[in-house]
Amino acid sequence: MASSNFDELTRALASSTSRRQALTALFVGVLGGVLGFGGPGTALARANCGAVGDHCTQNGECCTYTCDQTTGLCSCRGSGVGCSQHYECCLGKCSSGTCV
Repeated sequence: MASSNFDELTRALASSTSRRQALTALFVGVLGGVLGFGGPGTALARANCGAVGDHCTQNGECCTYTCDQTTGLCSCRGSGVGCSQHYECCLGKCSSGTCV
């Protein structure tokens, strides 16, 4: 880090900050961390959906959007099975329309 950049950083940290600025910075930092850690798909995941193994009657009830009509349980798609989104796959990776 160049000395001028360090000086600017210390001046910015030393200056007074309003509560609104502090809360905004905190919110942006947390949001950035969440998006950076898991990606936007994880950060924007649905909260009220069934995990693999939960009971279901239709695809929309499952986080993977895959309800096995035979067992009535949320499931995921294994390697080599067709997909359109990462969340459909058991390993969380959809590449060129196929779970990997």
